[in-house]
Amino acid sequence: MVAAASASRSAASTVREHATVSRGGVSDESPDPYSAVKVVIPRHVVEPGDSFECYYTDLKTDRAIYVNSSTGKQGPGGHHLTIYYATVSQEVGHHKCIDVEMAELRQVGAAGDAKGDGVIDLPPGVAVEVPAGKQLVVQTHYINATAQPREVEDEITVHLLQREDVKRFVQSFVVVDGTFEIPPRADYSRTAVCTLKEDLSLIMALGHMHECGHHYKLEHLDATGRLLDTVLDEDWETSFTSHPPTKRWTPEAPYKLAAGEKLRQTCTWKNPDGDKVLFPTEMCIAFTMYLDDHGFVECAAAPDGPR
Repeated sequence: MVAAASASRSAASTVREHATVSRGGVSDESPDPYSAVKVVIPRHVVEPGDSFECYYTDLKTDRAIYVNSSTGKQGPGGHHLTIYYATVSQEVGHHKCIDVEMAELRQVGAAGDAKGDGVIDLPPGVAVEVPAGKQLVVQTHYINATAQPREVEDEITVHLLQREDVKRFVQSFVVVDGTFEIPPRADYSRTAVCTLKEDLSLIMALGHMHECGHHYKLEHLDATGRLLDTVLDEDWETSFTSHPPTKRWTPEAPYKLAAGEKLRQTCTWKNPDGDKVLFPTEMCIAFTMYLDDHGFVECAAAPDGPR
């Protein structure tokens, strides 16, 4: 299911010292021995401050796999782990994540901080498809609040469905506002609007901000800008950076968005520092999953001005 230059069918096999992969507790006698894939990032050093690292493993799918949920584990200061497949393969190794490269990655799972809980767990019978021949990529995010480098280790496991057990496929739809500037030592709020280009049926939605976050709101508007519904409206807490409040719907009764309608996103921050804060140190993102995968969908929200 996952091919690697040095992988074997043992419980765990080293992959060029960047990651290991193991099977998910299913016997060799099973028709399909894989129920899960675990990627382990060996011990590495996290410098003081904010750290986003992208690990390009040499694990590639040798057939399509179907991800239903994920779990993970990080060291102290862990913010989240995210696993993707790359639309364009890269050289095996790791580096600080670059904004532009994230456009080439498709998210399939996430787990938040040391608790290891899944963030994007899907209903029974629903899965994200990872096509054959795709490289697995892990992003680790740490906030090291100490003055010293810290050695940590990460692992993330994606839990799989068999193809015959998949009833519906999902894919990501995100609303991104990435051009804000939060002034030094200020409370700051910005609203941005995304106009939908296609009909979408959502089964999950969450907002995403970091530690300066104070309030998050996502509103559903009709084509004229009239308010139809408030989807998310949350006073932000520090713990929400890795475990945000999540709205869920069933495949039988999804949340429907129509082409031409709008999503209005308002993020409010409190910046206690003497420097302005920019994306991606802070974020203002709506992350959703929609039914009947026809590709990753991103909507760049047009700023509606500060408030």
